[in-house]
Amino acid sequence: MTADTATPLFEEHRPVLMGIAYRMLGRAADAEDVVQDAWLRWSAADRTDVREPRGFLVRITTRLALDRLRRIKARGETYVAPDVRLVGDSGGKARAPLRVLDGADHVGRFFVGVAGKGLPDVSVRTVELNGGPAVLVLSGGKPDTVVQIDADGDRIRTVYVVRNPDKLAALTALP
Repeated sequence: MTADTATPLFEEHRPVLMGIAYRMLGRAADAEDVVQDAWLRWSAADRTDVREPRGFLVRITTRLALDRLRRIKARGETYVAPDVRLVGDSGGKARAPLRVLDGADHVGRFFVGVAGKGLPDVSVRTVELNGGPAVLVLSGGKPDTVVQIDADGDRIRTVYVVRNPDKLAALTALP
């Protein structure tokens, strides 16, 4: 991959990266800052070994957004309600929380743990599900996870993580 292909590749994935950062941070200004930081890392990186640019960029953006969330927490800002809940749905057929996770600390630790594991051949799409925006995570081109957020005002109240393959099967038909 050459320097002259770096910009078009990044711009191709910018909407997805903005969607991820915005859903994680809840503010467009913070999301734009994260995507700009991702561009700086992308443009400075040795991309010769990058097989999947989208996955590489998603991982960078996710980690930068998590870093920004940590800094926001240290400054005392919050976009997540202290009583936030994470509801997992795996149907007992995939790995997901078996019980509802309560509290910002537990939910945050879950996402930090998940981000560190990664998926093979990952790609991410923003989709509309149940009347609202959601993030669809694909692995090998197949639906792996859906993350949907319920916000009350400007704070995240509930995060839904669906990994139930029976429910995800219907998403293969999405454009």
